[in-house]
Amino acid sequence: MRQFAALLSAALLLFLGGGAATPVLKRENAWSPLTSEANGTAAIQALVERRLPASMHKLFQFQVGPVSSSSSSNSTWGSYDPYLVNATSSVVTITSPTTPGLSRGLLAYLRERGGDIYWSGDTLTPSLLADPPTGSWQGESWAKWRYLFNVVTYSYTMAWYDWAKWEYLLDWASLHGVNMPLAIGGQEYIWAEVYRDLGLPEDEVLAYFSGPAFESWFRMGNIHGSWGQNVTQEWLDKQWGLQKQIVGRMVALGMTPVLPAFNGFVPKALHQYIGDTNNSAIDPTWSTWQTMQSKFLQKQTELYGNWTSHYYSIDLYNELTPTSLDTAYLQNNTRSVVTSLRNTDPDAVWVMQGWMFVSDTKSWNKTTIPALLSGATDEEMIVLDLASEAIPAWNSTQGYYGKNWVWNTLFDYGQNMGLYGSLTHYTTEVIRAKSANSSNLIGAGLTMEGMNNNELVFELALDSPWSTTAIDPASWLTEFIRRRYGLCQSSLSAGADAAVAAWQILASSAYNNTDFSVQGVVKSPLELVPATSGLLNKTGHHPTKITYNTSEVTLALDKLLEAASLAPALGQVDGFTYDLVDTARQAMINAGIPLYSAMISAWNSTSPNVTAVQDRGATLVQLLQDLDTVLATNKNFLLSEWIADARSWSSNGTLQAFYEYEARNQITLWGTGNTTPWPLDRYASKQWAGVVGDFYGKNWDMFAQYLLANNATSFNQTAWNVQLLSFEEQWGDATWGGNGQSWSTSGNAVEVVKSMREKWSGHL
Repeated sequence: MRQFAALLSAALLLFLGGGAATPVLKRENAWSPLTSEANGTAAIQALVERRLPASMHKLFQFQVGPVSSSSSSNSTWGSYDPYLVNATSSVVTITSPTTPGLSRGLLAYLRERGGDIYWSGDTLTPSLLADPPTGSWQGESWAKWRYLFNVVTYSYTMAWYDWAKWEYLLDWASLHGVNMPLAIGGQEYIWAEVYRDLGLPEDEVLAYFSGPAFESWFRMGNIHGSWGQNVTQEWLDKQWGLQKQIVGRMVALGMTPVLPAFNGFVPKALHQYIGDTNNSAIDPTWSTWQTMQSKFLQKQTELYGNWTSHYYSIDLYNELTPTSLDTAYLQNNTRSVVTSLRNTDPDAVWVMQGWMFVSDTKSWNKTTIPALLSGATDEEMIVLDLASEAIPAWNSTQGYYGKNWVWNTLFDYGQNMGLYGSLTHYTTEVIRAKSANSSNLIGAGLTMEGMNNNELVFELALDSPWSTTAIDPASWLTEFIRRRYGLCQSSLSAGADAAVAAWQILASSAYNNTDFSVQGVVKSPLELVPATSGLLNKTGHHPTKITYNTSEVTLALDKLLEAASLAPALGQVDGFTYDLVDTARQAMINAGIPLYSAMISAWNSTSPNVTAVQDRGATLVQLLQDLDTVLATNKNFLLSEWIADARSWSSNGTLQAFYEYEARNQITLWGTGNTTPWPLDRYASKQWAGVVGDFYGKNWDMFAQYLLANNATSFNQTAWNVQLLSFEEQWGDATWGGNGQSWSTSGNAVEVVKSMREKWSGHL
């Protein structure tokens, strides 16, 4: 998340300044998520057949039925989605009153067998699953809701996801017990129909939407329109088709999707047709708010075949300042929003991100927060404490003044990349919060801005609502690594001790942050716009301050290499090669910081050492190029994967170029760059092959040359920023695939990492 109101240019920013119930229309033979595919036990059996070896397809019997609470449960906390697993050598019976309980029970059995599933892959192959265990296992959750996704995850991670990637992600979520995912994709299709129904001309409709990589901020009212070119109806159609598949699968798996609703922003030209002031934002107390809400909900419910989940995501003030902080005004706004929802859906519940309570503490305090929340009854609203692990609001708001709320883990902003976490703190804090708010803390979840990194932390966070005591990270981590690498297998067990030792080192260093001024993944200064100062030791939720001894990461890397030497078959295990590359990435990017500091020190003196500046600059660039080579060995670290996914959404060459531009722009400039310095530049930076060498490497090569041409007196950061902006724009307009650029991985991860470890031994 970012402070949009303070950062975005006026060209991009939108400022936010009872009707009767509308009958819901039903289309004949309309598609509905209730009937789109089999649900309940059949849905879990289908999951088995998608993810498990054929030899296991007939192993399971799934039964819907009552399960008694376990003796270890806390009766005051509640019991949700309990499951019971009874396993013999020939049949595994899993019983639960709910579909999510059945799915979580399946995961419990697979874990006992040595298997698991992760964002980066799974250990559910015949070669990695241990001999069938026998016995009984049971579990239950104290959390009614296990929530998933941030509004912006839809852009930073899933902007270009196709159905195959979504299907895997939803299977992962189901097995981990998620039952309340945010489901806001494809809504632009609905809005386009609403605008057309109201009379808005076609050219105004498509011009209003943001580009595909930036839809999240359009949806929250931070931006409108697209730079580059307008989106097309083809994009809207395809995204809506995908959204129906997603919601259909969510419902089949027993999840309750949180759907979009009107949050106050419209094309200015629409006022010609609906009335009120010619403004891009509508105040909740205006009659037009009720009109727009009913129109949208009616259309959405109609398109879903007269179905709704009754839960709606609305963010009135996400990094936007209210028109007034008068308490009566705030209370009336909330009441108006709830009324607008319930006029169309009498059972509607507003799900609100509580980010503004920690991002804008000048506006939101002990007077204004309760005023805003008081406009809804406790049954009409759920508040997402968005960054409970690092920037909680619950403990300064008396648990949201009685409103139901959900404890969430965020800490990854912009899908930045860096080993980071505070395992013990996270596991104890969620239990402390539940103990203090046993009645209205009704859920726990993940609200990371981006996924696909620091998997162990998010896995631990999803296990926490299934335990009424704080999970011990040390014992949990050992089992996590054994499953992740399939270490129960004889061909891999020789590397077990070294692999576990590597993670014990990381758990006590990179994943043991106790400096809570560092509130998120630590970015490398080498990802930022090169400068002579101000890059190091930044804190907040986009920090560069390293809170551990960097040599510990190198020790962990050496242990992973030792494990691969002792058990060469580990080089074929997806989880192991991912972690090996990721740890090498961290060790190498950390090694660049002393080189940067030495280059600046040699330059910034009364007698600059030109030779040292040249040497340190060249060494730094070579390090980045070699890191690019390491990253190229694993598909999870490829820019080309991101670009290929973007281009796959059209067969039209012009649209493919536009989508690649959007993909490149999001991870570098993030916007138009029409002011210098551009404040969002590198917000969503990535350490991917194709970015580290080709983008960052060239940034730092250019900067070293700029330093050599200017001493401390003549150096001009603004002039340098302008020069760099020209390169950033050229890079953003480029097309992948030329000059020998590969669309696939290159090299063996173990061999390449070992080679680079030896080459850079004097720096790591």
